[in-house]
Amino acid sequence: MSGSVVSRRDGDKRIKAIIVAIISSIIFTIFLILRHKMVLRRSYEEQKLTLFSESAFYYSFYEDIINSPTIYDGIYRLLKDNRSEYPDIINALSRFNISQELLLGIIYRLLYGDSGVAKHWSYKPLSPFNFYYYVVHILMGLGIGILCGFCTYITNSYLAGFSSLGFLFANFQERLLMRLSSIPLRENFGLPFVWGTVCVWSYILDRNIYERNYNGRKSWILMWLCSVLLIQTWQFSVFILSTQLASTFATYILGYPIYNLLIRLIICHLLSLFTGIALQFGSYYLLMSPLLQVGLAILASVLVPMMIRKRFGSIPHNFIRSESFSAKWSFVKLIVAIFVFTGVRLAIVPFAVHDSHVSDILKSTFSNNQHTFDSMIYRMGGSEFSWVTIQQLKMIHRSGLFYIFFASLLTIIITIFSDIYKIYLLQKYFVETSKMNQVEVLALSSDPDKITSISISNTSEIPMKSSDTEKSDVNTIMDSLPSPSSILSDWKNKKTELNISKDLSFVLNSCLAYHLFQVCCFCFLGMIISRLRVLALPYMSVIAGFLASKQYIEYFCSIIGNFGNIYCNIPKNIEYIETVTNTQEESKDKFQYGQQYKSLFKKFILLLSTTFILSYSWKRWPIEELRAILHSEDNATSSKSRLVSWLNTNIPSNSSIASDMTIGASIRLMTDFNIVLHPQYEDPKIRKRTQFMYWLTGCAPIKDIYDILWEEYKTNYIVTQIYRCSSPSNAPHIINAFDVASYLDNNEYRCKGNIVPFQRGCWRIQLDNYQKYFKMIYRNSDYTVFERRNEADPFVLMSRRSNILTPPHLFPYKRKLLDWEESWKPWIKNYCQANDNYCAMNIVDYARNILDIYGIKEVTDLLYKNAIELYPENPYVLHHYAEYMDFDLGKSPQEVIIYYMKALELSKPNDLKILMDVVLFIDQSFGRSKSLEKILKLILENNSIKSLVSLDISEIDSYLSRNKIIDLSRNKSFQEFVYSVCMVASFLKALIISSELEMYQTSHNIWQAIVTCNVLWDLSLSLDPNNRCVLQYWELFNNKKRSTMDDIYYFLFG
Repeated sequence: MSGSVVSRRDGDKRIKAIIVAIISSIIFTIFLILRHKMVLRRSYEEQKLTLFSESAFYYSFYEDIINSPTIYDGIYRLLKDNRSEYPDIINALSRFNISQELLLGIIYRLLYGDSGVAKHWSYKPLSPFNFYYYVVHILMGLGIGILCGFCTYITNSYLAGFSSLGFLFANFQERLLMRLSSIPLRENFGLPFVWGTVCVWSYILDRNIYERNYNGRKSWILMWLCSVLLIQTWQFSVFILSTQLASTFATYILGYPIYNLLIRLIICHLLSLFTGIALQFGSYYLLMSPLLQVGLAILASVLVPMMIRKRFGSIPHNFIRSESFSAKWSFVKLIVAIFVFTGVRLAIVPFAVHDSHVSDILKSTFSNNQHTFDSMIYRMGGSEFSWVTIQQLKMIHRSGLFYIFFASLLTIIITIFSDIYKIYLLQKYFVETSKMNQVEVLALSSDPDKITSISISNTSEIPMKSSDTEKSDVNTIMDSLPSPSSILSDWKNKKTELNISKDLSFVLNSCLAYHLFQVCCFCFLGMIISRLRVLALPYMSVIAGFLASKQYIEYFCSIIGNFGNIYCNIPKNIEYIETVTNTQEESKDKFQYGQQYKSLFKKFILLLSTTFILSYSWKRWPIEELRAILHSEDNATSSKSRLVSWLNTNIPSNSSIASDMTIGASIRLMTDFNIVLHPQYEDPKIRKRTQFMYWLTGCAPIKDIYDILWEEYKTNYIVTQIYRCSSPSNAPHIINAFDVASYLDNNEYRCKGNIVPFQRGCWRIQLDNYQKYFKMIYRNSDYTVFERRNEADPFVLMSRRSNILTPPHLFPYKRKLLDWEESWKPWIKNYCQANDNYCAMNIVDYARNILDIYGIKEVTDLLYKNAIELYPENPYVLHHYAEYMDFDLGKSPQEVIIYYMKALELSKPNDLKILMDVVLFIDQSFGRSKSLEKILKLILENNSIKSLVSLDISEIDSYLSRNKIIDLSRNKSFQEFVYSVCMVASFLKALIISSELEMYQTSHNIWQAIVTCNVLWDLSLSLDPNNRCVLQYWELFNNKKRSTMDDIYYFLFG
């Protein structure tokens, strides 16, 4: 096909793809931003607290750049980072994929810094989190746009692109990883470049159908750039690029004529790898990654068999690098590739220590007998690194994606079988005609991969391209070239001899074959590692979108027709072969379609099928997920907020802290302290430190922990989580911290037999009087801080002298837990009351957790009673104790109401949560008819209620700030405030509807209750229309269930 024809055909497809990509990107970006818009209203400290584990860790580097005196100081802090792996100093830009944090930090400073553009033009600055939030979601939207665009390009159909978008919408949130706490994850930055590489490679393969061995320089530069950016932004990129090479290699060994393209792709990816290594200051992880090994293995498998064939004369010299297919030699290539990869991999195993845990994870995936500490820690807690769960598959099933995807996949498989059949016949033809001396092969001059001409005696001649500069006109080629079915079937039946144009790929669609192998790779990865469904689901949506293309369906029908020798003149590629002239007459001369496709009925069937797929994809959109309920995704807890506040106040500056990976990341983000351990698990040194922290979960001697903590890590502080010393009773099948600790490398530190949590190191460090190496200096409901005692401390000297190590199973934990003087009083008297502003709250919160997690009521009772004695006027303590008496002890209403009422009276301003708890308790315990007057008085004369009723909605933010209504450390979040306001309104509404205010004459006017009810409902609706209380009581106020249109309206404008 001539260059001008290809350019015009390709130009039209590109315009369609760009239009769909832009529209899809805008729609999805707006959707994602609105999905979590509530977080944009939070304070900056709360926003940072929402981030969890590695998300918090990566974001902390962005903070380093922003908070440094200058940009150069920030870069220096990353190059000489002593805060992430204390006491070691590392190059963070080399160790972690944080180039994006560096770039965003610099951009933010240029925009909003002291001399930034925004300040110069008097723009209101975004908070650093909001800026980061917008950029990430724009990138994610761009990635979705690329996907939908390349689906449009492949199928040449708008409907296909928008159908893919519909399926993507139906599979976001829990199906993908688009949660609030996961915004800074590396895949959110890397995925747009993953889809970029797939898109560019699809474009090259598609062009190869028309231009043999397409060598567009711009395309290859773009491929290299996308690959480099992918390697820079996501540590898993080397595995993704390896699957792309493997998928292309699988396409090649099936016989598709893409030899030169495969070689160029390998070179491109290897150049990208070495560029990434250079940009990451000689990253050892990248050098030892599978990408280099896979690239070399495929390169060897392609070249070695050809050298063998040339050496032994299996084929003529001029065919040495031609793309004629041989099943035998394809099998040889596959064996060579596997052999070379395995050999190289085994050779570097002693040196490839950075990703050794990956092989452990893979082995444990397929065998329960292959578990190691590394594999267990990745699968702990129903982790995203385990197999995809049944629940996740059910959610995907509800979206309807599976049905359309598998149908589309089946069409691709049939297409490939058809192509393989054609390749077989072509190969057979070459062999037979070569023996009969009926084939003339013109030597290749400029490009040895191209067959310049194949002519058969007694056949009509087809104009050939003799050189790159002498290209045949598309009219001549298309007029002369018969359909694949007629060529092959006639030749097979000996009716005529075969005529083959130079463009063999014109009848073979390598692009579809590549997509089949690539989507299978991604689906396999998504199955064994649930987190990688971020690769599988979008790709599946694109494949499913193919069926919404009229051109694709016609193409598939042509394949069926060709395969059965039914049709004659069906288009031979995935979209209509478009005309290149402006006259209708020329168009008719070039393309003649079968009479069956001219039928209006069949056109109607095609239109119906494509529009069905489009409507199906959008109809399956889970509207309920528009109700952006932040609560279930929120990691900004009061316990974390209190811990950070206490550390910043009481721990000396420049101190280092040892903790588990998740809280260590938050400490690095929220404080200036150095951390010993972080969530980036690729380095063997970090894996060793992780095991050290799990000594506490196991049964290691406290003395060993005491010694190693200073000798190796030069730190005096340990922060532990209560969940690292407990097992969830409601999910016994989920891997917990105790399961992980049972795989510690040091067998002596594993717990033997039936050991309860209180006999493990994480409790004995507090309770064991014979191992007093640490002192507990802080505790709240979730976190505990231990300080290492000085070597000269009397307790340390005593412990070393006695050296009494009670076996874990003999440790008397029950007696120790109930010993107030030895186990609890030192913490509360010496530290909690002395330096903890939230001491009272932490005592009762922890008492509650002891009961909920361990079920030991005696310890809870001990802590509650001492909290009441120590803090008799604290409303939080009184309220907690009232709930404990009511729900757990079953005390009489007369006893309980005393504590409830006292808590309400002491709360300043009156806490609406406490108010509603008191109102509901009175209503249920004493009866509404007897207590209505009292209830109305509590509500309508409440100071907070009066203030809210008198406020204008525009004044609410200043009111909340002025009165410190929102205080995360005191369990007063924005969502809980809206929930309480809504609950008051709902309670009043229930009274009004039931006419009880009229039935029982009270001193309060019914109109006062109605006005208060309506104002509070409107307030809660304007503040958070998707609050769980608003959703629960919507029907009460509107006399109907919340509709889809209501959900869409409040999602967009609420």
